[in-house]
Formats: sequence, structure tokens, C-alpha cells
Amino acid sequence: MKRLLYCLAILASLAFAGCATREPSQQATEEVPALKSIVVLPVDIVPAEEGKKRPAAEQEALDKGRIVLDSLLADYLTDKKNVRFMSAAERDALGSKTFARCRTSAAITICQQVGGEAVLLVTLNRYRDRQGNEYSVAQPASVAFDYKLLEAGSGRTLCAGVFDETQRSLSENILDFARFSKRGFKWITGEALAREGMEDRLSNCPYLKK
Repeated sequence: MKRLLYCLAILASLAFAGCATREPSQQATEEVPALKSIVVLPVDIVPAEEGKKRPAAEQEALDKGRIVLDSLLADYLTDKKNVRFMSAAERDALGSKTFARCRTSAAITICQQVGGEAVLLVTLNRYRDRQGNEYSVAQPASVAFDYKLLEAGSGRTLCAGVFDETQRSLSENILDFARFSKRGFKWITGEALAREGMEDRLSNCPYLKK
């Protein structure tokens, strides 16, 4: 009898585990309603610490990175009919005062002013290009940015993500073999690293994936 009860207990636990693994799969395939219009703001650079000024070389790298990420965003979203790209001049004209105080609130306000349903806000935190070539570097590429897709009506965050990577050699992280292999065992540029991050993070958002 004890052995029978023991077997039944194991079967019950397996059945429960099987049910538990199906629920995330159902959630993952759940469709989300399409957004009629998404306003894409120009990539923003994270503000410097209060009272401090960035070194000229760091600011120059961030300015270059912003141009790179703007271009990558345009490439990634080029086929989406519901996307409206806003220029820096348009953004500043609509939210020049509030953007400095609270970028999230300002982004939502700007989106509402132009009749958008959601707004995409991307913030660049770090951009350092590769110094060297594909096979030898003095400094590897390093990129960090985050994004938020905000619903204009409610202000809630529909999607959000963070990318932060400094490329490391295979010897520094043997567990990263698959990624290093995908890159052809080469040191990639800052633009290539940013492209990987952009495509990976935005594709995880059901409203932005291709």
C-alpha cells in the first residue's frame, strides 16, 4: 500500500509539473492588439551627472552613437506602416522645456500632441567604438542603451528593455562561445554591436517585432 501511494504521489507531481509548463507557452503566444500609430523620438543621450561636464572625447563618442542608433532604428522599423519618425527639431519645438525635467512625461505629452497612440523613447547611455581591427584591439566596442514603448493615453509602459555589452575575448568568457562564433571570432565595431542589441531587444516587444 505504501508503495502504491508513493507511486501515485510521483504521478501527481509529474502531472502538476506538466500543467505548470504549459501556461507560459499559452501566454507567450497570446496576440496583442496592433497599435494604430507609434511616434519614434530621436535617440536621446542620458544626461550627465548634475554639476558635472562630460570629457570631450566621451561626449563626441555619444554624439556619434546617437547618430548610429537613429539610423539603426530607421532600418529596423522601415517596413512598419504605423510608425512616424519625429525629427529633433519637431521634438524640441513641442517639448523643449519639459524634456529636460522628465523625459518620460515629455515623450507622452509630445505623442499626445501629434495624435500618436504610443511613443518609443530610446536613451543612449554609453557608446565606445572598437579601437583596432577585426583580429586585434586596444579597446573593444561597448554599447549601452535602454528603450521604453509608452502608451499615450494611460502612460503605462507597453514594452521596455536594456542592452549593455562590452565585447570580451573568448578566453575571458568561454561560456560565450556561441555568440563569439556567430561573430566569426572577430572583434566587431560599435555599430555592429549596437545593431545586434537593437534587433534583439526590439524583437522581444510584440508591438515592435518584425
